[in-house]
Amino acid sequence: MGSKIESISKLSVIKLGFVIATILLVYTSIIYEAFAQPKYSAPNIAGGNGPQKTAISTSSVILPSNSNNNTSISSNTTNPGNVPKQTAINTFNASGLIDTLISNTSKVNASSNNNNSSNSSISSTGSTSALITQQKRLSTYYILGGYWSLDVVVGKVRQLESNFTMVHLNGTGYHTHQLTNFKPNSVVPVLLDPKGMTFIGIMDIKLNGHYKWYGVQTTIAINKLNTIAIYPNPKYTANHFNGQPIFGIVTSIKDQNGKELITKSHSP
Repeated sequence: MGSKIESISKLSVIKLGFVIATILLVYTSIIYEAFAQPKYSAPNIAGGNGPQKTAISTSSVILPSNSNNNTSISSNTTNPGNVPKQTAINTFNASGLIDTLISNTSKVNASSNNNNSSNSSISSTGSTSALITQQKRLSTYYILGGYWSLDVVVGKVRQLESNFTMVHLNGTGYHTHQLTNFKPNSVVPVLLDPKGMTFIGIMDIKLNGHYKWYGVQTTIAINKLNTIAIYPNPKYTANHFNGQPIFGIVTSIKDQNGKELITKSHSP
C-alpha cells in the first residue's frame, strides 16, 4: 500500500513539473514578443516613399545632337537616379590646320623703338629706308602653317602628329617642323568634351626632317572643339617658338565608325 502511494506521488510531481515548464515557456514567448526590437529599415535619402535611390553622376556623358549650333555636340551633365543610356565618347579622331603667328617680343619692341627714333631720317631718305625698316620688323615675326591629327582610343592618346612650315613674314628663315612620338604623362582618360579638353605629355620635335629635340614636355588644349593649342615647353627647345603656343583650327572630329561628329556653320 505504501509503495503504491509513493508511485502516485512521484507521478503527480512529474505532471506538476511539466505544467510549470509549459507555463514558463508561454510566459517567456509573451515577454519576447512584447519587447522585441523592430526590423531595421534604411532611410530614403532620395526623398519620396519609394525605395532608396543613389544619385549617379554622368558628367562625362556626351551625346550627339542635331542642333543648329556651330558645334553639334551636346553634353548631359547630370542624370540623378537613372543609369546613363550612353557612355562618354572616348574613341575618336580629330584633325585640322596649323595657322598661327609667333613674334619675338624683345625684337618687336626694339624694332618699334628704332622706328620711332628714326622717323625723321625715314621721311628725309624716302621709301627705301621705310621699306628696310618694315623688312626688319617683319623679320621679328614667324608665320606657321601646316596640319595636325589626333587619335584617341578608349581614352588613350595613341597618336598625335603635326607637320608645319615656319618662316618669317619677310620670307626669310624658311624651315619645317614635325611633332611626333607623343607619350601621355597621365593615366586620366581623354574624353570628347564640347567645353574643351586638355592633356599633357612628351613629344619629339624634328627640324627639317631630322630629330632636334627629344622628350619635350608639351601641353595640348582643344577649345570648344574649334581650336587647338600645342605648347612645347620652351626650356626643352631652346625657346625656339618664343615661349608661345602653336595654334590651329579643328576641321574634323570623327567617331570610331568614321562618322563626323561636328558641323561648322559659316556665320561670324
